[in-house]
Amino acid sequence: MDFDYDLQQQEIAVLKSIFADSFHQHSTKKVVEENGDEYYKADIRKSREEISYDPTNEDCYFQMKITLNLPEDFKVKVKRSDLVNNSISTTTTTTTSTTSRLSLGHAGHDEKKEDESEYIEYAIVSLPCLSLNFQYPQNYPQESAPLFQLSCSWLTIDQMERIVEHLDTLFDKGELVIFKYIDWVKDNALDYLGLGNELLLTNDPINSDFELIGSRAQWEHEYNWVSMLSVLPRILSHNSHESKRLFSLNSHTCPICYCDYPASEMTILQCNHFLCNECLSATCNINIQSKNIQLLKCTEPDCPQTFDINTIQHAASADNFAKYQDLVKLSKGYTKCTNCPNGWAFIDVHTQSTFCSNCYFSKCLMCTNGFHPGVYCEDVGRAPTPINKANLMVKRDKSNQKLKDKIQEFQAVKQEEWKNRNFMDRRCKPCPYCHMMIWKYDGCSKMACTNCSTKFCFICLKIIQDYSHFNTGTCQLFELETPVPVFTIPTKLIQEFTQQSNDCGAMKCLRCRSLIARYKFNNHLLCFSCKTEMCYQCKTIINSGTKHYTTSSCQQHGDPTPVATTTTTQPKTQ
Repeated sequence: MDFDYDLQQQEIAVLKSIFADSFHQHSTKKVVEENGDEYYKADIRKSREEISYDPTNEDCYFQMKITLNLPEDFKVKVKRSDLVNNSISTTTTTTTSTTSRLSLGHAGHDEKKEDESEYIEYAIVSLPCLSLNFQYPQNYPQESAPLFQLSCSWLTIDQMERIVEHLDTLFDKGELVIFKYIDWVKDNALDYLGLGNELLLTNDPINSDFELIGSRAQWEHEYNWVSMLSVLPRILSHNSHESKRLFSLNSHTCPICYCDYPASEMTILQCNHFLCNECLSATCNINIQSKNIQLLKCTEPDCPQTFDINTIQHAASADNFAKYQDLVKLSKGYTKCTNCPNGWAFIDVHTQSTFCSNCYFSKCLMCTNGFHPGVYCEDVGRAPTPINKANLMVKRDKSNQKLKDKIQEFQAVKQEEWKNRNFMDRRCKPCPYCHMMIWKYDGCSKMACTNCSTKFCFICLKIIQDYSHFNTGTCQLFELETPVPVFTIPTKLIQEFTQQSNDCGAMKCLRCRSLIARYKFNNHLLCFSCKTEMCYQCKTIINSGTKHYTTSSCQQHGDPTPVATTTTTQPKTQ
């Protein structure tokens, strides 16, 4: 018994000295509630200096964080349809072994376009650690193997149980086996599970009640995880931090100036590419001063990754960063407000105006005065003028002329279409004997097939020998051209133009004061500036549509009919 205890102490001391921060000791402590009736066990992690082994403490166990050795081309694969249907936010990943982007929108998959692949692949240099929790029985290592449990976030329960079953076979009596467990998991676990150089994360649901008390395989998961796909953000976050740590261990060559710099003087971008701080600063300052902020992106060819705002703020000078912020606002449809010094006004292209959310000032882009909906720029500040009916007639005539020109253009197009559509019907017909298509481009109606030499009438497709067939009067030897029908403007449309050109009256909008002409004696008017509906007869705003004309004395069409007054005589009383 004492011999086993000494061996256990030696193994703990060696594990503590070799693995340092990856080796921990945990113990559970009973905490009594205030009422004294209930208690629970709290898991306490000891510091590295406090790690010690006490065989009498059954609530103490050790934990080893194992980082697996991955092949250089190791990748995590996710089915594209599963990722689109899942509301998972992935972080951008950087590596030092590949130059492909590893974010959700630009994941690396062997230089293939995303739309051509069923899977999205993420190049990985490090996976989250696999935890090996173990305790020593009293007769370890002479008789019994250590009691251990595996826990991992990116392996399924079935996969971890297979590893546990294999670790059981590695123990030999009298041998300290913890080192053998750690080395085998590091180097051989992936190949033993058949993963090779890729890990596929599926969206298959996992039952939350599958974990059994005392099981030697536990899934490390958060409360809201529902499938193995839920672990993807943790994998990418861990890989990003580990990649940056590995990047900081070596010096690198800047792809612009080709000088070697330590990692502290380099900036690594979200796309995994990097450049030195001097070249990054020069790139930012020059493009901002030349107002080419679209060039603030990765310098590698065919890489669309843009600089994030923190990178630009760190690299550019204070004045240039302020200019960059102004250029970004200008590119988003904003302009400097002329009413307040620090405001930015949004440009509305529909109303040709601006609105500042800082001082609430709205400006017309045409005349730079305050916004004046429904009023022409030249009329701003002027007294209202009476309605000029002559100008209304001129504008209406110009509108009618444009419509007539469009109809004439439509007429010419239709005639050309008719010619093209009927050309083949009139010029190409099949031979009545061999059915070869014959094209008649000129001459009489007696045709000879170039395929079988059969002579036939091109009009009725009857086989003939001479010209006597055309003496009957049914078919003509020389066919007249079919006249092309002329598309004329319908009379009804011309009458509408004539009626439209009449002066039907006009009024000003009751809301924006825009001038509205009455069309074809329709009393239901619509202002095209503010979309207000109003009645021409009673001069009121309508909110109920045409219902106004069924519930009031106003007529929707035509001028109001004068109401005839009648007098009634009372009969005289006797």
